[in-house]
Amino acid sequence: MKKLYILISISIFLILLSIVAPYLAPNDPLEIDFSRILAPPDEIYWLGGDHLGRYIFSRLLHGARATLATAFLMIAGMSILGIIMGAVAGFRGGASDTLIMRIGDMLLAFPEIVFVIVVVGMLGVGIFNTIIALSLIWWVKYSRITRVLVKKELSNNYIHAARMSGASDTRILIRYIMPVLIVQVCLNIGTIIIALAGFSFLGLGVQPPAPEWGNMLSESRIYIQTAPHLMIYPGLAIFLVVVLFNYFGETLRDMLTAK
Repeated sequence: MKKLYILISISIFLILLSIVAPYLAPNDPLEIDFSRILAPPDEIYWLGGDHLGRYIFSRLLHGARATLATAFLMIAGMSILGIIMGAVAGFRGGASDTLIMRIGDMLLAFPEIVFVIVVVGMLGVGIFNTIIALSLIWWVKYSRITRVLVKKELSNNYIHAARMSGASDTRILIRYIMPVLIVQVCLNIGTIIIALAGFSFLGLGVQPPAPEWGNMLSESRIYIQTAPHLMIYPGLAIFLVVVLFNYFGETLRDMLTAK
């Protein structure tokens, strides 16, 4: 339990850090200083300057806001949609179940990256269109997990007892199924951060010059031999945040399993 509280505290600190990033950043992340192009870390530019002389530390702080905000926005959208659809399929069954599952099968038939490229090609390049494209295909995972959990729980005697006492489908979903789904959401945050950073790296996410960790990696890849610090810091930030949320999800899962 103590370990879980520590992880929750670190996660909250990270979220708050991304919120107050504009007030903590010592420089404008878009300010260009040609005298600091590819500058190594020093006492003034703690993490050095990028290929346009912009302060990497400031861009990392502002990039945390873009990276975490888009990840949480996406996980919220696709999990809510997936849980609702999965709950309808599981509790109602019949034609509703068949229709929702067949729609999911149809969407999963497309490779994720191809589906995203097609949708972004129709809607236009941008992080929100990428979020829409990924949410359209990833909600299926949550719907299937929710459906399976609902079907499993409905066969238990305590669910029959809860129904006889007047518990609604919504109450059963929140009381007995949501804890497992919350763990799944926590475990998927890291995957989503990597996916969004990857699409930004490919030019389908946050567009330059806006700071975002995947975008920073994309811009600095041609300088990996001459100025490796340009890639090290955003790559390290992605790595640490993904490990944090994965560890948080696994710790939460172990705690619930132990109970």
